[in-house]
Amino acid sequence: MLSVLVVSQDPEFLDCVSHALQCEGMWAVSSQDATREMAETGFRPRAIVVDPAVLLAPGGDELVRYLSDSPSAVIPVFSISSAAKRVELAELLDALRRLEEGGEHAYG
Repeated sequence: MLSVLVVSQDPEFLDCVSHALQCEGMWAVSSQDATREMAETGFRPRAIVVDPAVLLAPGGDELVRYLSDSPSAVIPVFSISSAAKRVELAELLDALRRLEEGGEHAYG
């Protein structure tokens, strides 16, 4: 089962994306503070889905820095806006399915 961390400041976005991932049989953990979630719990997702607004918000660079400094820094990060259309969500799910299957170009 693919574990995915979903990060956004928008609770509706967190619910929507997490629900879509769970419907696909993936394990979704939602958080408004990914750095804290991973540092305090030791959770290491196989992929991260992040709302770009998080990266643009004050302190958003902490997530990038944490991932860069992490010993398991090879975690694919997918960015999808909370304003995303259904097509973009479908493309995200397709990329995550390929990642779960171990495809050579899972998220390329």
